[in-house]
Amino acid sequence: MEAIGKVAQLVEDLSPFQIGTTGRIDGAGFMICGRAKMGWQGGEWNEWYLLFDDGSDGWLAEAQGFYAINIATEVPMQYVAPTSDVKLAGRLDLTLNVGQIVSLSNCQLTVVDVKRVACIGTEGELPRVSDMLTYILSADLIGRDGTYGCIEIHDRHPYAFIGRYVEWEELNAVNFRQFEGWS
Repeated sequence: MEAIGKVAQLVEDLSPFQIGTTGRIDGAGFMICGRAKMGWQGGEWNEWYLLFDDGSDGWLAEAQGFYAINIATEVPMQYVAPTSDVKLAGRLDLTLNVGQIVSLSNCQLTVVDVKRVACIGTEGELPRVSDMLTYILSADLIGRDGTYGCIEIHDRHPYAFIGRYVEWEELNAVNFRQFEGWS
């Protein structure tokens, strides 16, 4: 195995998820294999890496009690170009603005947030790892039907994801962490 990036080991937080948590969403079984803890000046959230029973992969984003399942999709190149709209350490810019309508996987989504984030720690297996505290430009998108999307620039490499927000019960999670006072 090759060291791709350097990040901090994570301490446990108050997430119910852990490496080895399994579940089922929309008929597809999954297992959590890794976690990236992301941070920005306003807080932190978890990105859990999922492997599905059919061999595909995806992510479970967990922030402030909200959950979103998403999978990689084609990057809409017309929205990623070197411009001066939003600078990322002078390297590559994301030409998206809050309120803008974009198309991801034939879905019309509205940009609701654009910010600089950093990976502040990881655990388990991940498909890629950014060097700790290297900034990533991230844009969150929402559709009228609850569709969730995200476009990110990692060291000049664009990535796009599409999925939806889900409720805890929809995940059918087992082997999760339990805390005193939970029913």
